[in-house]
Amino acid sequence: MSRAWAVWIYLVSLVPTAFASWFVGGAAIDLANRFPSTRHSSVWVVWAVNIIPAFFAGFFFFLVLTGVSAVRRRGDIAPHKVRAAPLYVSSGLLIAYIVTAWRSPDWGFVAQLFEWPCAAFIGGIAGDLVGATMYRRRVRRTGAGGEPIPVP
Repeated sequence: MSRAWAVWIYLVSLVPTAFASWFVGGAAIDLANRFPSTRHSSVWVVWAVNIIPAFFAGFFFFLVLTGVSAVRRRGDIAPHKVRAAPLYVSSGLLIAYIVTAWRSPDWGFVAQLFEWPCAAFIGGIAGDLVGATMYRRRVRRTGAGGEPIPVP
């Protein structure tokens, strides 16, 4: 599998990641609203309920995607910067938009449409890094033929 193919897989994966972030974020808000103590919480609790579920949705999505695509490539894993370029560009564009639009009086109505995918894409970057590191350690331990290699 070529590096360009890995970029295309990650680019196409942005759409299901965004939908997963909206689903998980909405479920977290619904769950938080069932507890009366979280309705009038501090700003940090509100940010945690909004950002953390979307972050972990992207993290686990791309952790699994990195493992699946690494197994298909049989040991040839594209460099992180190349493979995750769509994640970096998309999250950078979303951050730029959020920074410029957050002072708008209507921002509260649409904020989650942009914040949740942005958090998921940043989580995807982290998930890709962790997945690639785990895969490289596994390949280093076993070697190409499956026999264990001593790691210094």
